[in-house]
Amino acid sequence: MGVVVTVPEAALDYAVYGDNSRMISNYLANQMSEMPQVFNAFTSKVYNAMMASYNYVNDTMIKHNLIGTLRQKGVEVIDNYIVPLTDIEQLKTANPTMQRWVMAQPELRQLYLNQNVDGYSDQYRNVFGNEVGEADYNYRRVMDGVLQDDGKESFIRRYHEELYPGDRELDHAEKVMILQTHDYISQILASCDIDFTCKSTEPVKINRE
Repeated sequence: MGVVVTVPEAALDYAVYGDNSRMISNYLANQMSEMPQVFNAFTSKVYNAMMASYNYVNDTMIKHNLIGTLRQKGVEVIDNYIVPLTDIEQLKTANPTMQRWVMAQPELRQLYLNQNVDGYSDQYRNVFGNEVGEADYNYRRVMDGVLQDDGKESFIRRYHEELYPGDRELDHAEKVMILQTHDYISQILASCDIDFTCKSTEPVKINRE
């Protein structure tokens, strides 16, 4: 059955034209317009590279803003299994795809490896080893190319490694949603002992002994 969703005019612009008001998009467009009209092999290569960057920036912004608009309207994109989980009930009922990323949150992962949380019982399977944080394959997938700050400096790390068979890179919007989830998990772990990876009707406590 089809779903009719009323979206603001700005979202329609994203769908039809892309967001051409953004700084990066405008910069690339201006740079291309100022290139000489007579192309040689070098200028053609530069122009094609800039055009590819311009299209990538616009396509990414279109997707990110459309998904955000639909979510605000209460509609989830069918193949968009990665979603932000920002309350305990959402974490308890996380779909199998999100369980993987929930369990990659370093504090929670350490609790799980120490057998101090349920870890979604029979639904979640840890096939990624016993590493935590940057040593964990899934955590690296989330943090690859993400701006970080350790209190002393800001930095970006790139992890060049072969993906597991059948796996794929996360896009920017997916990383943002996973990191939002990780931030909320950190808040819960700092403020209460509820094991949100256990689907019991009665709250179960994390074993912190």
